[in-house]
Amino acid sequence: MSWKWNFLPQSESSSLPALALIVTGIAPTSDRDKNFGGVVHWGAKTGLAAGKELIWGDHVIGLYADAQVAVQDLSDERIRDRYGVMNAGLIFPISKNRNLQMLLEYSLLSGIDKISGQGGDYSGITYGLRLVNERFNLSFGAQFLRKQVQNFDDSSRVIGMMSMKF
Repeated sequence: MSWKWNFLPQSESSSLPALALIVTGIAPTSDRDKNFGGVVHWGAKTGLAAGKELIWGDHVIGLYADAQVAVQDLSDERIRDRYGVMNAGLIFPISKNRNLQMLLEYSLLSGIDKISGQGGDYSGITYGLRLVNERFNLSFGAQFLRKQVQNFDDSSRVIGMMSMKF
């Protein structure tokens, strides 16, 4: 479960991006014996996100980036881990009302010590579509991963995300 607080909204006249604080709690969700996931007991992420809309004429492009520090299972030295997650992307509205958007994102996960069935450190490119309004976001697409750990092949996966504003 993630919480994002936009403590510095983007104003129309400012050249500064919007800034937000991200706090995430991570619960174990997979079969530990099959080694699919990395979290056994609990995990957390915290970081900052920045975003800016660039407008010229009838065209808009959204730029965003975030950086987070993740920790998991700190109470168990055998499975304890700390690593970084960074993302940067572009959003291109493709509908008249700008609520249907194309996205392109670069991701980097670095510093993992405990290797799970999904591998360790990787970089990735994601492309997809996003449907948004003031209170709702539904994104889906494909992600191509370049693994940085020996004996793990590069891979791809289908991803989806939904968020709501309360």
